[in-house]
Amino acid sequence: MAMKYCELVLDGVLYETAPPGRSLVGSGAHRAQCRFDRFLASVEALIRNRRVARVLIHRMPGFRPQAHAGYEMIRAQIARLTGAGKEVWFYAEQYAVGDLYMASAATRRVLHPLGTLHALGLSHPFLFFRKALHERKIQVEVFRRGRYKGALDSVRNDRLDHAQREQYDDLLSAVMDEFQDRIAEGYRRPLSDLQPLTEGKILTAREAYERAWVHHCRSYAELIGDWRDKKVRKLEPKVSAKGFGSGKTVAVLYLEGTIVTGRSRSSPVFGRSLGAATVCRQLAQLERNRRVKAVVLRINSGGGSATASESILHAVERLKRSKPVVVSMGEIAASGGYWIATQAERLFVEHTTITGSIGVLMAVLNLREFLKARGITEETVKTHEHADLAEPFRRLTNDERQQLDEIVSKLYFAFLKRVAEFRQRSVGEIDRVAEGRVWTGYDAVRLGLADEVGGLTEAIEYVRRIHTGSARVRYLPRARRSAVDRLLARSVSGGS
Repeated sequence: MAMKYCELVLDGVLYETAPPGRSLVGSGAHRAQCRFDRFLASVEALIRNRRVARVLIHRMPGFRPQAHAGYEMIRAQIARLTGAGKEVWFYAEQYAVGDLYMASAATRRVLHPLGTLHALGLSHPFLFFRKALHERKIQVEVFRRGRYKGALDSVRNDRLDHAQREQYDDLLSAVMDEFQDRIAEGYRRPLSDLQPLTEGKILTAREAYERAWVHHCRSYAELIGDWRDKKVRKLEPKVSAKGFGSGKTVAVLYLEGTIVTGRSRSSPVFGRSLGAATVCRQLAQLERNRRVKAVVLRINSGGGSATASESILHAVERLKRSKPVVVSMGEIAASGGYWIATQAERLFVEHTTITGSIGVLMAVLNLREFLKARGITEETVKTHEHADLAEPFRRLTNDERQQLDEIVSKLYFAFLKRVAEFRQRSVGEIDRVAEGRVWTGYDAVRLGLADEVGGLTEAIEYVRRIHTGSARVRYLPRARRSAVDRLLARSVSGGS
């Protein structure tokens, strides 16, 4: 019997699931996105498929996680495949440190003959607009609590301050240490072998092969041609993004994007938004659904609106009164993304998840001088002195500035109090690890901000072990297909 293989392609920006308001067929921009829910569903199907002995992980040049934990999420699933006895081949045209990290869990590694291999390290660029805004007479006043809370530093500063440099130095160093440890472990080599690659050495494909960093130097066409000659046949197993398994229903609800009021939506300019109205409705539906016995919230969000985050939190609080709620954090779960996780029975984080950012920011824009310099004048009619507080056409008064600063202080204390209750710590203890600072998931567990290092698979396994036994896992929300998409799908499949 001929060997069967299946190919899993990594291409585009890595997201947890389909964007809100978009369909499965979608536009070219949508097709360029890599969905973790479909990758996970494929892995689940392949683990159960005895006919498939080999799996090809094809990392396209356009693949890009939103944060470093994206590499960890993919690597963990590759490890599951090899652990299930599959022969996993990893192919890429170029190998950087993220590729070495993912490929360290594979059985065989393939590099394009004209490709290169290196592990030059990790970097994070920062742009600052304060001088540009000042030159254009645009004023932005920032109110914040947490010296590490730097989301608006691009308009507040001209360069990284000490706190920002400290936290990002520590964050990138911790991620790089994790990458190097797993590379050394997976390749069964000492860490010293990596040193030339991290210090600037770039290997050609031939050099990478000779130094045993890869097993083969082949183009994709050559690799598939070799397999075809050896009677290795491609199989396209049926994969459902709806879920897997049998037994009591466990719902996995993906919460991804910037937290806003109103409905969830997706924009090519502003990205994905996680709307409180949409999420609260979904959580209420799960609360009423008697077939759902437990819920896993998969959070991938850097935060957003405090009021929207609080609305979602209260909906989660109501849900957990009727059934267990566990949280699994993806690439980012910070600020409001962490806030809504504080009702979880257990909190799972990836080793390199960007976690925390327990702090508060508020900004007020003043365009009056900018408009005046361009011949645009403005007058406001108002009933009371502070009626135009939210309008960007004047400076704040000292009284207004003081009140906004007090509001930020109260919100920060509320955040600290919420986390302290969630983690069963004192407010002072949480304040010492808060101040707007972001941590890796590993450090979050070490500092008591999370319970366990593990991905979505581990969170689901926890629910099975503690609450449901066997489980029928279902992913939500489900992407809706328009009539046009259904017609296109039938045309492609030859249906009528």
